[in-house]
Amino acid sequence: MPQGNALTPFFIFGSPRSGTSLLSRMVDSHEQLVVPNESLIFKMFSSFIDCYGDLSQLENQSVLLQDILATRVIRYWQPKPDFETVLGLIKRPGFAGVIEALICSTATGKDLKAWGEKSPGHVFYWNEIKREFPEAKVIHIVRDGRDVASSIINARMGPKTYCAAAQMWRDYLAQIETIKQDCAADQFVEVRYESLLATPQDNLQKICDLLGVSYSESMLNFFEKDTNYQTDKTNLENLRKPLISDNQEKWRQNLSAEELQEFETVAGDFLNRFGYTTANKLGPLPSARLNYLKYLKSPAIRFVSRAKDTQGQKEFLSIEGIKFRRKFNRL
Repeated sequence: MPQGNALTPFFIFGSPRSGTSLLSRMVDSHEQLVVPNESLIFKMFSSFIDCYGDLSQLENQSVLLQDILATRVIRYWQPKPDFETVLGLIKRPGFAGVIEALICSTATGKDLKAWGEKSPGHVFYWNEIKREFPEAKVIHIVRDGRDVASSIINARMGPKTYCAAAQMWRDYLAQIETIKQDCAADQFVEVRYESLLATPQDNLQKICDLLGVSYSESMLNFFEKDTNYQTDKTNLENLRKPLISDNQEKWRQNLSAEELQEFETVAGDFLNRFGYTTANKLGPLPSARLNYLKYLKSPAIRFVSRAKDTQGQKEFLSIEGIKFRRKFNRL
């Protein structure tokens, strides 16, 4: 059984479509590591965590745990965490104790040395994460933003223009740079998606060194593990296959010259900063066109997209209902 205080917490960061799902499945395949499905737990609960009172008290932690298990996001986990099992694994006080127990409960039969969490949006909750887990390690995976954009444009959620996709990718990387500066050298490791595909063992070894475990060949056999990982159909199919070494630079075929111009006008400097060569031959996008994309077209398309996202709406209403009940009960 995991011993809470002896374990190393770590967080996998990266913009959506950067390979965070792939990397988390590889790490989760290690016999001494666990990374469950996305939890969104800081995004969902940080804004009203004070409503649960003194979380050094197990009684208040149990109320918080009940609410976490009631969210649609956690109900996607297979198997769904059991309340009594998770409660019995709480080893430390606070929000941190509940998170750790929840994640460790998914590590059936493992001799755990470290546990991890992967929710891309949590990169913007670093202050909250660090407050709960000052010793946390960070694994960042970065992918060519043009491939990120090419992938996310057609996703259920996320930006719907290359201008908006470039801004999203840029915002994530800017936040990562802040986090990196806030971490000691032995707390942070960065992996390039393209390098992970080309030399997976070298990159996984770096991660194992960070987490204090020995490299395991099982990490390369991640696709053999039966999983109901909650993601889109294409991503799930890829997670059930060995590494696809040529799954890169698809932007060269998928982006038109105008779309490439759009992306690189917004994020070309960050492409260069992270070692990717720019390729736009049309010059910077005219400011009038860029403003139209930023302030008119992108928000309008995103509004329509979100209106069609019934699953996202249900998830939002789920957490808003919990938030209302806890704030009301506190009055």
